[in-house]
Amino acid sequence: MNTLKLKIKIIVFFLLLLNTIAFSQQYNFRTYSVEKGLPKSDIFSIIQDSRGYLWLGTDGGGACRFDGKQFVTFNKRNGLIGQVVRAITEDSRGNIWFGTDDGISVFNGFKYFNITEKNGLPKNPILKIYEDSHYNIWVGTSGGGLCKINLVSNDSVTIKTYNKDVNKLQTNYVFDIYEDKSNRLWLALYGGINIITFENDSILKLVKLDQDYDEIPSNVIFNIEEDVEKNLWFGTQDAGAFKIIINGSDSGKVVTLNENTQLNDVTVWDIMNDSKGNLWFATDKGGINKLSKDGMFYITQQNGLSGNQAYKLFEDYENNIWVGTFGSGLCQFLGENFIHFSENDGLANKHVLSILPDKNNSYWIGTDGGGLQYLSFKNNIPQFKTYTTQNGLVDNFVNSIAKDKDDVLWIATQKGVSRYDGKTFKHFTSSDVKMLENQIKSIYVSREGLVWMGTNDGLIFYNGKTFFTKREEDENYALFNYINTIFQAQNGEMWFGTYGGLLRYDLKNFNFYDEQEGLLNKQINCLAEDKFGNILIGTFGSGLYKFNVNSKSEKPIELILNDSLLGSNNISSLLFIDKNTLIVGTDKGFDKVFLDDNHNVVNVLNFNESDGFSGIENHYNSICKDESGNIWFGTIKGLTKYAPELDNTNLQAPITNITSLNLFFENIDWFSKTDSVLPWFSLPKNLILKYSDNHLTFKFSGISYFNSDKVQYKYMLEGLDNTWTPARKEGEAVYPGLPPGDYTFLVIAQNKFGRWNKEPVRLSFTIKPPFWQTTWFYISSLTFIILCFYLFVKLRLRKLKQDKKILEQKVKERTAEIERQNFEILEKNEELHQQNEEILAQRDEIEKQKHMVDEKNKEITDSIRYARRIQTAVLPSSDYINNVLADFFILYKPKDIVSGDFYWIFKKNNFLFVASADCTGHGVPGAFMSMLGVSFLNEIVVREDINTTGKVLDELRINVISSMQQRGVEGEQKDGMDIVFVSINIETNNMQFSGANNPLYIIRNKNIEEIENIDFTEIEDIRLFEIKPDKMPIAIYERMDNFKTHNIDLKKDDLVYLITDGFADQFGGPKGKKFMYKKFKELLIANSQKQMIEQKTTLDKSIEDWKYSFDTEYEQTDDITVVGLKI
Repeated sequence: MNTLKLKIKIIVFFLLLLNTIAFSQQYNFRTYSVEKGLPKSDIFSIIQDSRGYLWLGTDGGGACRFDGKQFVTFNKRNGLIGQVVRAITEDSRGNIWFGTDDGISVFNGFKYFNITEKNGLPKNPILKIYEDSHYNIWVGTSGGGLCKINLVSNDSVTIKTYNKDVNKLQTNYVFDIYEDKSNRLWLALYGGINIITFENDSILKLVKLDQDYDEIPSNVIFNIEEDVEKNLWFGTQDAGAFKIIINGSDSGKVVTLNENTQLNDVTVWDIMNDSKGNLWFATDKGGINKLSKDGMFYITQQNGLSGNQAYKLFEDYENNIWVGTFGSGLCQFLGENFIHFSENDGLANKHVLSILPDKNNSYWIGTDGGGLQYLSFKNNIPQFKTYTTQNGLVDNFVNSIAKDKDDVLWIATQKGVSRYDGKTFKHFTSSDVKMLENQIKSIYVSREGLVWMGTNDGLIFYNGKTFFTKREEDENYALFNYINTIFQAQNGEMWFGTYGGLLRYDLKNFNFYDEQEGLLNKQINCLAEDKFGNILIGTFGSGLYKFNVNSKSEKPIELILNDSLLGSNNISSLLFIDKNTLIVGTDKGFDKVFLDDNHNVVNVLNFNESDGFSGIENHYNSICKDESGNIWFGTIKGLTKYAPELDNTNLQAPITNITSLNLFFENIDWFSKTDSVLPWFSLPKNLILKYSDNHLTFKFSGISYFNSDKVQYKYMLEGLDNTWTPARKEGEAVYPGLPPGDYTFLVIAQNKFGRWNKEPVRLSFTIKPPFWQTTWFYISSLTFIILCFYLFVKLRLRKLKQDKKILEQKVKERTAEIERQNFEILEKNEELHQQNEEILAQRDEIEKQKHMVDEKNKEITDSIRYARRIQTAVLPSSDYINNVLADFFILYKPKDIVSGDFYWIFKKNNFLFVASADCTGHGVPGAFMSMLGVSFLNEIVVREDINTTGKVLDELRINVISSMQQRGVEGEQKDGMDIVFVSINIETNNMQFSGANNPLYIIRNKNIEEIENIDFTEIEDIRLFEIKPDKMPIAIYERMDNFKTHNIDLKKDDLVYLITDGFADQFGGPKGKKFMYKKFKELLIANSQKQMIEQKTTLDKSIEDWKYSFDTEYEQTDDITVVGLKI
């Protein structure tokens, strides 16, 4: 009998063992591979320079520079001495030193200076480069010993060598160099350790630590690192790591790691002491290890590391840990605030529908088809125990879990409710008890012990004996079906979130709230209560609301947050982690909302996949807080633990650099335009530009490796702008048409956590005025005018004196003649008097005719102005356009009072028709033709119900030819129009296009599917597609083919532009040339990220600047029309 019991116990034990499995867990890593731009997957060295950039040395791929977004490779083609880069350092002067297998390259931001055996290097292969506290550069070589290098100039060095033969080093293979606080150099050697004290470049004292000393576990030492206690740690080839105590009574003592650490017999390639005092070890096959005050932690490929062969460790200024591997690229460890569990880690199903914390940091997990799981931890290793229908669960789809005061679990499934007391399951289904249906969406145990259940068909509650139901059709209760969530407030009231609104049970009556009370979206997914007793409401589609329980208003519900700050309007879960911090789970991650003491929103931080939250989309109400303060999320990709206290709040602002300055969108060799250029980014120093070089583009970068995608910028141009721009993500600023003056461009950046640069990065420059606007020209001109006036007066006085003498003589001579002629004059006087009267009469007649001409001119002008009113009335009204278009602009600039261009917009059913046309001529003739075009389009599209764009243009051409009585005979006036005509299906975003001579432009991001068989212009990941028109007008023409209809599938955020030729044909600029289509398309691309109304303003300013050159004012050449639409 006892034998039988023993067998039963053994069987039960093994069944439980099979049901409880230990797994690993996934840490927050970001991996960069060759596919992402890394030149090689083997990383030998990592540093961060003073400009914030990471530099990586690779095995055969040269070196590369990384700013968090892209890698820039430096290799032999750029001047690097070798392709295998084992060591990199930045010296105190900002030079980057590369140690390669072929020697040393020193890069000063402009060019390389190479040091090899020809310059005095004992051996070319370089293992280590180190700058000591006295700014000496020390180099460890492979076979050549130790060198001290003095860089005399950019092309001259002195080298002092210390080796085994002359200086009694233990070996000539120097892997690492370290200077301690006593200015002694420690050398890690292939043969042990040397400690060197120098005096006047000579070795004063040499201490050997090698295998002859029993305490040293290995004589192959790869690296040296100092810990927080100033002790030195050493990584070895075959004995793991050990330390030498430097201070105190145990100074000089060697301490090895305990065998239980798994580091006692492995290769440790690198050791790093991080900013928190933890020691990190890079091992040959065991990934990376972290030694903290809590013990040793092992992180391998199973935990998210890209590979187990780790070679190099580095901590950047934001406290990110970087791991260089053999063959697996570069890994960025973003911290332990996010730990992810997937099916590979023991989850029964990746969809975690519900979570409930239990005692001792254990958890109950409900999955979508995988049953119920119990998660616990042993020695920080997760262990999952699974319960399914085979163990007694009613169904494997667990929607919600609750626990009553007796620690009994209540489990809501698709097929009813299971009650689990820790030993057995008991089921409640519609076939057993009075339940509305078996599909239970939510379950909640109130403080009074009632079990509340929400279904798709109403509400159920259980008092321990009997099931009660409430549903929509109950006579006395206005209940909606589809109850997503149940919540009990501190005052005991029950709240229910449904598909149809908010339901409240005040312990006596049920009350219902929807749009009338301020709830704009009725689908409620989750609820929470703030410290004032107000109810927070998470909706699907319109963000976060608050029900003010003390409000006397008819609308006590108000919107407090939407996707202007939240990651999404689709809210899945709500949880207060403290009184003033709210977690908002969404379908795009989660948001951390910080509130002040009055619960006003102070800040919102978004967390998504780029921050380490790999689950991305949260399931409804699948969230909890455990007794340690960790937040657990159930997502569509598994289970994620979030430890808020481990957040890297990153007090460091991004390191910001201005990376380039372009002129008229072109890259410029500033060496040819200025005497001095700054290193590293080749930016001009003391730049002076001529007045025509006034279109500048500044590019800049804020380096924040924690999340480079969430870096934002503000900038301003002193001398033009008075305020900073709003924060934006684009690292580019365009300033067209700058007037002469002194300018300084300023830019600051902020990281994800809102940390802005305290001081802006600056670049100053001057645009010289034309010579006629300079001070010397004004002074010279004034001096010349004064001198001319003075000479004129002097010469005039001199001439007057001479003329006076001559005049006096002539007066005498003429007096007699005058007297003689006086009589004749008197006789003529009468005759002249008569002629004068005739002239006066003619003058009056001329003035009368002039008045008549002025009157006629006024009548004609008034008629033309009235014609403009008629033309404006024919065009679509602003109210109509704003009603049918969501995001658009129309730039409409007639050359004369009335215009030969017109635009036409009409919405019919699900179709939006838009046209932009240029009629023959401008002014009055063009205006008449434009009104004919509008009338014909109304007739064809509205009344004849023709929808195909090509057919519309065919009919339009027939009407124009007929109305203008065109027969195609020689010498006949070929009046007509060029047109762009589109039809957009608003539901499917399918667009038809037909064009007569004028093309259609579409702008979309490079990452979005391209339009097949269509030429495009690409600038920095933005493409402009040009749909060619038919080369024939809307008029009689030598070619009379039917107009083609192009079908294009538009994507969200596509930009569509309908144009006439007026913009591109406008004369102006420094040389009085046309603006041209190429420059017009570049201008559209450059401004495509702006709001549509900003695009219109920029286009208008650009063409006005083009017309009004500094020395010439050009008349508008033609009517201008540009219609822009955003999909």
